[in-house]
Amino acid sequence: MRKKLLALLAVLSFVFLPASAWASVFGDGYELQQVTVFSRHGVRSPLYGADSFAVRATPHKWLPWTAVPGELTLKGGAAEVLMGEYFRLWLEDEGLIPSHYVPGEGEVRLYANSFQRTIATARFFGAGFLPMGDTRVEYHYGINERDPVFMHDMNFTPELKEKVAQEMQQGDLPGKMAALQQDADKVMEILDYPKSKAGKEQPLIKAADYTLDMGKSLSIKGRIRELHRAADALTLQYYEERDDRKAAFGHAMSPADWQAVGRVAYFTLDSFFLTPTYGAVYARPLLAAMEEEMENPRRKFSLFCGHDLNMSTLLPALWVEDYTLSGSIPPKTPLGGKIVISRLKGQDGREYGDLRLVYANVQDIRSLTPLTLEHPAQMYQLKLKGLKANKDGLYRWEDVQKRFREAIAAGEKYTK
Repeated sequence: MRKKLLALLAVLSFVFLPASAWASVFGDGYELQQVTVFSRHGVRSPLYGADSFAVRATPHKWLPWTAVPGELTLKGGAAEVLMGEYFRLWLEDEGLIPSHYVPGEGEVRLYANSFQRTIATARFFGAGFLPMGDTRVEYHYGINERDPVFMHDMNFTPELKEKVAQEMQQGDLPGKMAALQQDADKVMEILDYPKSKAGKEQPLIKAADYTLDMGKSLSIKGRIRELHRAADALTLQYYEERDDRKAAFGHAMSPADWQAVGRVAYFTLDSFFLTPTYGAVYARPLLAAMEEEMENPRRKFSLFCGHDLNMSTLLPALWVEDYTLSGSIPPKTPLGGKIVISRLKGQDGREYGDLRLVYANVQDIRSLTPLTLEHPAQMYQLKLKGLKANKDGLYRWEDVQKRFREAIAAGEKYTK
């Protein structure tokens, strides 16, 4: 199986899929000039070890993974090649790059956090996006060492703690945690938790029994946090295993059931959308790096590859309106999902900006379905609070620039 998947990756890197008649996603009368992307890494193996809660929380055996804990799986790599190919077809059709594109000096940048799963995601994406060009991925630290542009410890001053707690309260975090209990019960049912070692030791897991921790990062502590890790593993198992019942340890599952698993797996990260202040502080280095790329006149395309943590802090920092995605188990931060910021020139001579999430739906990843202009990736156009868009949902480019500067300034206010 491993040899077959590796052979598939080699073939996919050099498949040239035919373009077809395709209406621009931006509407008529716009010329695409530059694309800046933040990407979450693709499908990884779970982070659990041999004696972790995820192992002790079920009497069943987990899937035999194709990667060690926390690293990109073979399917994750193949799916990123397909996404890279889709971006190539899309941007060729939009006129940003020519067929068989070989970038000139400084035209393309692929930059990743120094983790295996992020570097590998960028490499596989690059293989599909630039099959005739250089797919070198930039990273600055040893493997699995944190790059502070993507990951860093927080300094929670008293003022920042007060502000984050206030925003969490205004966003009704207590109510959201109480509502999570039904989803938590569904996860325990799928795991057959009462029959497990952990279930026999501590049978009740209550979502409302939590504390808000502001140490080196913002997190929600409690046994629900442990259940989150098992739900994360279930989500990943569903992406990896095409047999629905095997993915759910023999249980019959509806799409709504899998959405419930996703809410438990991502409740901590999704809670960050309640506090744009925390988002601005944590995302400040990445926001600054992305803004610099957006202002680089030589750059046609740049990609930053990081984590769901980055996506769940970048978007609230930019005051993106709330949303829930279709076709993704993570409701807000899809596996391999990409925040795409496009700079366009209109027929009126003005510059415009478009922000959207681009991602493969869960079934396309599970089956490794090629993404083409006829069968495109999912696209969700993001809306920025307080900014007026034109009839095509585009913002004036200077307003997008200003929003980035405001987010960076908001982060600097609480950084000492």
